[in-house]
Amino acid sequence: MEHLPKRVQTLLKLMPFVVIGLSLLFIAAESFNPKPVQGQEPAPGDRSRGGKLYVAWDMAYDKNLPQTRNPLWPENTASRVPNVLTWRCVNCHSWDYRGSSSNTQSFLFKNLDIPGLFGMMEKTQSEIIPWLTGENNPNHDFSAYLTEKDLNDLSAFLSTGLVTPNLIANVETNQAFGNLQVGEDSYVEFCSSCHGMEGEKINYGTTEVPTFMGDMAMTNPWRVAHIVRYGHLAANVPPAEALGLPFSQQIDIIAYTQTLPTALTITAPEFLDIDFDSQASTNPLAFGAILLTLLIFGSVLFTLRNRSKPL
Repeated sequence: MEHLPKRVQTLLKLMPFVVIGLSLLFIAAESFNPKPVQGQEPAPGDRSRGGKLYVAWDMAYDKNLPQTRNPLWPENTASRVPNVLTWRCVNCHSWDYRGSSSNTQSFLFKNLDIPGLFGMMEKTQSEIIPWLTGENNPNHDFSAYLTEKDLNDLSAFLSTGLVTPNLIANVETNQAFGNLQVGEDSYVEFCSSCHGMEGEKINYGTTEVPTFMGDMAMTNPWRVAHIVRYGHLAANVPPAEALGLPFSQQIDIIAYTQTLPTALTITAPEFLDIDFDSQASTNPLAFGAILLTLLIFGSVLFTLRNRSKPL
């Protein structure tokens, strides 16, 4: 080494320290650049089932919901909603997962502090479950109703299954994004057998205030989107993933359902196909009309004959 220039000798002597320094810098960089949170703890639950539980966890067991009002439910709106419905996640946190910020909630809810759920996307399941079992908030305790599997499924949905509402529809106009032609073809193939070609087969409202697919899609496309994506326990609707439908095609379906007739059109007389076989028999009316006509005709003839006789 002595025959080398002094500058090279100095660099060689410093080389081990340079290597050690670079190694320490690499280790430090890794510590400040952690892996994504969801990568640290793979979701052990079933996200699709969790999405169903979010809408109506009680239907998983076919049992009655608590008859008392949920302690977190605002008292000034309790009279407008049956107590049993105050225990379902969606009725507080909304179909677009924004809580009080949702434009699908009533005016009273907009003035309340019901949180949205998108903060859960940054948490692990071990951080989410305490919010469901009352550890973080005693009034938000569902441990008496949900099994360990339910908790895992719900937390899997909350950590990996939420979609921001503006990826589905315009939050100001409710207009869904999507290709109408693809949506129509997909609706006919996957949805029309149950919902009807015009969305007229299922009334989601009442006889007095009917609500059909077209109405729901226009007023709350996020509700339709959630059910398309995750299915529904009550109607045994399969999730879109099970049908092999990518997210873009799901949104195409939502966009097309907004073109379907609304209740105002579906209940109009010209829209309805009358099933004459189910109507009352008209034979008695027909015979009665004929008899009445004969009586009138006979009376006229009798009157004319009497008038023609000489006095």
